[in-house]
Amino acid sequence: MTEVIEKLKGKSSPEDISVEIVTSHDQMQMIVAVRALVFLGKPGWPYEHTFDENDHCATHILAKVGGEPAGTVRIRWFCEFARIERIAIRDEFRSLALLNKIATTALRLCRRKGYDKVGGLAYPGLIRFWGRHGAEPIGEQVDSIYGPVIPILGEPRHWEDIVPMTLSEAGDPNFERTALAWEGAGV
Repeated sequence: MTEVIEKLKGKSSPEDISVEIVTSHDQMQMIVAVRALVFLGKPGWPYEHTFDENDHCATHILAKVGGEPAGTVRIRWFCEFARIERIAIRDEFRSLALLNKIATTALRLCRRKGYDKVGGLAYPGLIRFWGRHGAEPIGEQVDSIYGPVIPILGEPRHWEDIVPMTLSEAGDPNFERTALAWEGAGV
């Protein structure tokens, strides 16, 4: 297994990365493994800030590099906005390409579900990254268990291939077929 990791190290270019919405127990175990490696490995990082009850009602996205679990993000859904949380990328796979692919997949899913606002907390060093994805600071820096973070909120860009579903189309056969389809289709 170490040989596999060594071979994949630094190979987080876009073509090596696959990203998927978690739909199975096995994928959820991979989410748990990645978050445990990333967060629980930090000195003083408590378990309750790594996993909580919201994990059972959120959407999780899993990134793999060469088939190996490499990163994850969780999305929670609220009335007027979605919240991106718990982004975790294993050290050996950490790259801008992987972070960008996870973020883009999460934002595309939010847009597909019709969310115009997406928020979260960003480390100060990632404010410019999130700015390129349409988010901006909406408050002062907060000292938290995660270190200093800044609340952000933004509007995911419009992708031409994504048409959000609206309630006005309910009852139409195309709407109903789309509503019955698997969440990950077309994200």
